Amino acid sequence: MSKHWKEPLDPERHVDHMVSSVGGSPAEAPRDNLIECWVYFVRVCGFTFEFVSVDQIRECLRHFSLKIHPSGRSAEPPPGVHWNHPWHERLPMTLYEERRRVKVEKALRNALDEFE
Repeated sequence: MSKHWKEPLDPERHVDHMVSSVGGSPAEAPRDNLIECWVYFVRVCGFTFEFVSVDQIRECLRHFSLKIHPSGRSAEPPPGVHWNHPWHERLPMTLYEERRRVKVEKALRNALDEFE
């Protein structure tokens, strides 16, 4: 059973995990505090996804809609460049098992339908 919810953005508590740095980076609050910003959560298969925008949910859904993913291997970075992995390479591999991938895809689709 999946669960999804949203919370008001708190830069001290919430992190943008879809950036390339390991551990994510603090979510940025808008300069105007009258603008409501939300953080979206989807809990499925024992894992909680955290998104700072609906576009990130779409991107994650697009990723999990693929049955076969292209190789994550890329060329070596130039010397002196710090190398970080894309967000989808830091996810638990168990989420890619077919039975779980289908559940993740369905949960993301349900969350997207509600939050849009």
